[in-house]
Amino acid sequence: MGDTLQIQRTLLNAVLTAVLFIAPASALAETDFHKEAAHAAELRNQGNLKEAALGYEHVLSSVRKQFGAGHADTVATIAKLVEVYATQGRFGDVETLYKTYAKDAEASLGKDHTSTLAYKDALGILLQVTGRDEEAGELHKQVLEARERTLGKDH
Repeated sequence: MGDTLQIQRTLLNAVLTAVLFIAPASALAETDFHKEAAHAAELRNQGNLKEAALGYEHVLSSVRKQFGAGHADTVATIAKLVEVYATQGRFGDVETLYKTYAKDAEASLGKDHTSTLAYKDALGILLQVTGRDEEAGELHKQVLEARERTLGKDH
């Protein structure tokens, strides 16, 4: 149980860092999806994680269709859904989510786009905290190389 809690905390910190890096603070605040996302947040705060996950999954499906994988609303919703999944110990779902959105972001935005790299970096952190160090190391190396290509080695 202690290991699961540590994994959850580490993963949530990674998610928050990734989201703050690529999503503006106002994400979801001015969209048509705000009410539904706010309701899901209320459910999460009440401890109704199953219903919160369903709400965020619906919001994510909607914003993904309308805006795409790299949009701030999509990124913010993924972070909220990852938080719920991690709290539930659903790390396999977190992995699937990151892989799906990394692939989508790469296809629509490019392999070196900040959103693509943030999803891959978060996936690497998940792999690392769940004991898959070799896979995590390879993914972190790819992300670092891409950031060096786009931002320069001294950035």
